[in-house]
Amino acid sequence: MLKKITYAFGALTLLFGLWGFYDRFAFGHQDANYGSYVVWGLWVAMYLFFAGIAAGGFMIATLDLLFDIPAFKGTGKIALWGALVSLAAALLSIWLDLGHLERIWKVYLQGNPSSLLFQMVWGYTLFGLLTLAALILEIRKPGSRALKIIMWIGLPLSLFISGAVGALLGVNASRPFWHIGLFPVQFPVFSLASGAAMMLVALGLFGSRDDPHRPQQLWTLSLMTVILMVVKLYFIWADYS
Repeated sequence: MLKKITYAFGALTLLFGLWGFYDRFAFGHQDANYGSYVVWGLWVAMYLFFAGIAAGGFMIATLDLLFDIPAFKGTGKIALWGALVSLAAALLSIWLDLGHLERIWKVYLQGNPSSLLFQMVWGYTLFGLLTLAALILEIRKPGSRALKIIMWIGLPLSLFISGAVGALLGVNASRPFWHIGLFPVQFPVFSLASGAAMMLVALGLFGSRDDPHRPQQLWTLSLMTVILMVVKLYFIWADYS
């Protein structure tokens, strides 16, 4: 019953989302309601949220597929799938924020390699390809050496793409609440918290009730989410106190 309610809610939100697509393509940024203080709209906020989940989901996947931690046995495939879907949602959101959607190719072919945005675009692209390859290998050849290699490469890359978001915000000297040197360090922690919360929801709603590891996994993920949220609150207090 809970799954049916979840699917129905998902279908309803999809309808609202389709209206949002129509509004974006029909009226551009007219209804974004930008201001002098909040210069970015909902698209950027959604990008930050989903990109964090994607990076955090991959980090969670390494606990099963790379480090073979018994408590996370069997969670790698779900974590990779969640990371891949979240990454697609993040990139779609930030693409819709662009003024000229058709110029996205310029970032790849005419970008400045020393630019953080250029590095992030290529980082997300490589991260998406690695996540997709890891998911395919986990489905077809679980436990293979190639899968381990991909997870080893993807782990530092997930730390980079999450930390790069913090660096992108932190260099804005005109925004005193963003211009914080520790932002690049904090964002991987934020991403891991989001990934743990995503896995908690995924296993809670769609995990097999016959899996003997499920109760311990839910407890561990719950504890991780709470602890990381406390760490996030500490970071916020330290930044603004």
